[in-house]
Amino acid sequence: MKPKTQTEIVLNHLRTERYITGWVAEGVYRIRRLASRIDELVAAGYDIVKERTEDATGQAYTRYSLSARQRASNYPIKPVRPREKLVSLSAVRKVLAAEGVPFCYREYVMKNLEASV
Repeated sequence: MKPKTQTEIVLNHLRTERYITGWVAEGVYRIRRLASRIDELVAAGYDIVKERTEDATGQAYTRYSLSARQRASNYPIKPVRPREKLVSLSAVRKVLAAEGVPFCYREYVMKNLEASV
């Protein structure tokens, strides 16, 4: 069964191989934002080791691998990182209505916020 998401592909690679680099992710799996996929795994509770290293020409790159404890477990060993709460438009309006916020700034922010919603 083929993994469905890029994050699953990266996790399967880390379970079968020692590490993954951006070059491998892009060249083999066509994953261009490896750091984002690693962050998703860390947020899900996986213990990932990040190692900065250099190749023979001195070019720096990052290698990601599962920690020894994580390799021994099929499940995440760390707690899941809670998602960040998004700020509501009404909360922004309250802050902007406070004393000390210049009117021109208040109008600029509200105009751009309402245009983006």
